[in-house]
Amino acid sequence: MTPQREDELLRGMLAHQVGIEPDRAAAVLDLAAVGVVNNAWRNSPVEDWHAGDGPLSDGDMLRINAHTSWRIRQIVRRWRYEVGLPADADAGQLDDVSVDDWDWLAVRIWRWLVNPQRLLPGGFRLVEIAGGDLVLQQEIRSGL
Repeated sequence: MTPQREDELLRGMLAHQVGIEPDRAAAVLDLAAVGVVNNAWRNSPVEDWHAGDGPLSDGDMLRINAHTSWRIRQIVRRWRYEVGLPADADAGQLDDVSVDDWDWLAVRIWRWLVNPQRLLPGGFRLVEIAGGDLVLQQEIRSGL
C-alpha cells in the first residue's frame, strides 16, 4: 500500500467511522486526548481498582473515566490556545509545534493524572483509592 493510499484510508476511517474531521487540529487533539486516557489511565492499575473485589464499581469507573476524558481534553484545549493553535487550524500545523511545547503538554497531563489529591467523581481522592499503586506509578513514570 502506498503512503498516499494509507493516508486516504486513515482519513476516511476518521471521518466516517470515528466522526471527526481529520484536517482539523482541534478534532485530532480531542481524539488524542481520548487515547491518552485509554492508555495512561484506563489501561493501568486503575483497571485493578475496580476488577473483582476492588473498591470501585463499574459505575464509579464510568464516571471517573468520563471525567478524566473531559479533563484531559480541557488541558489539551488550553495548551492548544497557549501555543497559538486556533481551533480551526489545519492538522498539518501540529507538525510545527515545538518539541518543548509537546513536552510541556505531556508533563501537565501526567501531573494531573497522578496528583494524589485529585478529587475523583464520587468524592474520593486519588490517593485514597490508589494507595501504593500511585507511588509505584509515579516511580515508573519518572524513570521514563
